[in-house]
Amino acid sequence: MGLISLKALLRKHFAKTLLINYCLIHHYLLSDINAAVLWAQLESCDRITQRRLEIWHQYHRAFTDLETQNKLRRPIVPQHCQHNAHMYYLLLPNVAVRTAFIEALKQQGINTVFHYVPLHSSPAGKKYGRSAVLQIVPVDPTLEPAPHPTA
Repeated sequence: MGLISLKALLRKHFAKTLLINYCLIHHYLLSDINAAVLWAQLESCDRITQRRLEIWHQYHRAFTDLETQNKLRRPIVPQHCQHNAHMYYLLLPNVAVRTAFIEALKQQGINTVFHYVPLHSSPAGKKYGRSAVLQIVPVDPTLEPAPHPTA
């Protein structure tokens, strides 16, 4: 069934059901072109992930000495976990060091960004936050919460 006829069928169904049902289904339809691109990516998923892991480990080895010198912290991946190398990040000691690091890489033609401001220290977190205590909640409700960082 093509995308146009599927949408027509959904519109007919919408006339007989609640708006919420239509909205939930309607907004997650892929176009045929998007579906084709996704399918090609899924077919190459293992190869893409393997290459990303190779690059991730190359970065991880390259920053070992700087971590040993306490100049930064590399990602920590628990032994019982497996990741897909979605990104490689470094934790630097403060904003000034981070800014200088980003600028030094920029001078070498390497584009880097920071894209995570901890919620509790973000402007909105400071303004609208309702808890003075950091709450660590496990994603899986069967897991035990992690210990508080100051404990």
